Amino acid sequence: MGRPKKDAGAPDARQKLVEAFWKLLEDRRLQDLTIGAICSEAQCNRGTFYYHYADIDALVSAAVERELMGDGALPNDIFNLVTGAGEDLFARIVEGNRMKRLALVMKRGGMDRVEGLIKETILGMWRTVLCPDGAELSPDARFIVEYAVGGVLGVLSFAGSQDAKGGEVCIPERFMGESASFMLSQISEAQGIPQDEVLLRLKMFNRFMQLSTE
Repeated sequence: MGRPKKDAGAPDARQKLVEAFWKLLEDRRLQDLTIGAICSEAQCNRGTFYYHYADIDALVSAAVERELMGDGALPNDIFNLVTGAGEDLFARIVEGNRMKRLALVMKRGGMDRVEGLIKETILGMWRTVLCPDGAELSPDARFIVEYAVGGVLGVLSFAGSQDAKGGEVCIPERFMGESASFMLSQISEAQGIPQDEVLLRLKMFNRFMQLSTE
C-alpha cells in the first residue's frame, strides 16, 4: 500500500495508534473497538491506520507483541529471573506497565491472543537457547515450557484482578525465583543438557538481546 500524503509518515504515527489502542481498552472490550475510534483518539486518518495495519487484529497483535518484546520484555525478564541477573528485576516484572497492559488485554477479551503470543515467544526463545542446530525441543521440554507459560498467565490474571480492585500486587519474590530455578532444572533434564551449560546459554542469549536493542 502506498504511503498516505498526510500523517502516516510522521515518526510517531505507529506509536500513536498503539497508545490509542491501550487508552481505549481501559473502558472497552476488544470486540467493541473500532478503527474510527482508534484513529480519532490517535488523531490520525484512516489512511495512516491502513498503511501500518491491515485491520484491528493486526494492531492488537502488534501492541501485545511490543509489550512482550520491547525493552525489558517479559520473556527476557523470565530468563533473567532464572539466571539471577539484573537489579530490581522482580519489582520491574510485577510493578511495570507491561504486566498491567497484558493483564488488561486479557481482561477485555484477549486471553487467547495473549496466551498464544506469550507461548510462541517463550517457546521460540527456548528453541534458540537449547536447539542452535534448528532442531525442536523434546516433548518433555516443550511440556515444561507450556506449563510455565500457564503460570505466567496466572500471574497476569491475578495482577489484573488486584489492579482492578485498587490493591497492591503482591507476589512472593522467593516463590518466583524458586519456580524459575525448578523450571531450569526440569528443562535441563528433559533436553539432556547440563544445567551449567543451559545457564551459560541463557546468559549469552540475554547479552545478545541487550546488544540488539541498544
